[in-house]
Amino acid sequence: MSPDPLSLEALRAADPHAPTPTGKSEWRFSCPLSTCAGKKTDSAHRSMAVNSRTGAYHCHRCGADGKLTEYWTERNKRPRINDRNTARARMRAAFGLNSAPDPLPAPNTSSAADPPPSAEWKQNLHGLRPLARTPGAEYLAGRGIPADIADRAGAKYTTDYHDAPAVVFPLRDISGNLMAAQGRRLDPNAKPKAITAGSMKEGVFQTPGALDADILVITEAPIDALSLAACGLPAVALCGTTLRPWLARAAAFRTVWLAFDADEAGDKAVVTWTAELSKYGADIKRLRPAGGKDWNELLITHGPEALSESIEQFRPPAPEVFPTEAETPPAPSDPLSALPLALEEEQTEAATNAAVLLAPYAGLIDGAQRGELPSGPVELRTGSTITDPALFILKSVQEIEAATVPDRVGLSIWQNVVKDRLETLQKLDLWADEKTWGDS
Repeated sequence: MSPDPLSLEALRAADPHAPTPTGKSEWRFSCPLSTCAGKKTDSAHRSMAVNSRTGAYHCHRCGADGKLTEYWTERNKRPRINDRNTARARMRAAFGLNSAPDPLPAPNTSSAADPPPSAEWKQNLHGLRPLARTPGAEYLAGRGIPADIADRAGAKYTTDYHDAPAVVFPLRDISGNLMAAQGRRLDPNAKPKAITAGSMKEGVFQTPGALDADILVITEAPIDALSLAACGLPAVALCGTTLRPWLARAAAFRTVWLAFDADEAGDKAVVTWTAELSKYGADIKRLRPAGGKDWNELLITHGPEALSESIEQFRPPAPEVFPTEAETPPAPSDPLSALPLALEEEQTEAATNAAVLLAPYAGLIDGAQRGELPSGPVELRTGSTITDPALFILKSVQEIEAATVPDRVGLSIWQNVVKDRLETLQKLDLWADEKTWGDS
């Protein structure tokens, strides 16, 4: 949580009797923020902890954290990026990546010369139009797919896709850029039925909200992703089972359902994907269609309501919330001691403390999760080299977010690992910041 800028002067004005002795590493204040309005503010309820050396603060009651303005550096004084899309755009710009989505092209009415080789595949996408009142909509309706769901996912109709009418599904990368397209030809005599143009390994078919949903659902065919979306479960489709490294990174620390076909190829793909996703701390579940080869077959056979009810049983139960007015005990003075230092401490408290430590690197972590960092080695100013910065960042986060330690004997070793990871994250963050803002 990042509120408006807060100063030490404002804290002293709100709590003039709060002690701030020189040499003490932590000061305590009553929280003056609106999120703590109406709460007790006496000396026994000073929930705002401030590190006197760094200016970092954290309220143990409302969760607000940040750095006091008196401690800001030139980097801190730059405008705070609250908009996630803006943050991602700046991260992509830092590494020379295109951030503007590339929509499906309009019909080609130009008589210009052939396009560059990288865009040659788009020649097969001429004459695209919305699905409404087309044979494409009729085809999807016959497969149990409402045309409006397919339309929101970007599907189009054309009368001429490799010499046959077809429903065309766009394959986009994590930023929405068009990387390929798969056309499902409607002529019963056309062979093969589905033809893909472009770089399939760089994109996936996405139903609305699939990449940002609480559960990342991965299917084989666009018609299967649309079948699940029709049941209220957003999904992506690979147009096969080929592994996408960027999609694996986007799945880091998330719940993932592998909804591949109920056949040998689908089962083998689950093994491959599980091995890859496990490297990124994903919680993986195999969602196997029972009583049919794929999800569209089940949709046609049983209907959306029955299929939706069947899928719901796989969802984890909603966590119970127990409100409490109990005050959080004062935080220890050593920032690392705010992490779980004993087996009896609660995992939720440890996760909160880890989040505080990782908060300064939120942009860096977000870029790693979305696959927006360079894939090659990175040399830091200290001379050390990070072979795969994205993988290093994600593994570091996983280690720091660990809620318990094996035993007290191993505690000092665990603390040293956390210190080392935080120091390297700081160096990576400075490196990324230099690329974003330059040396000015």
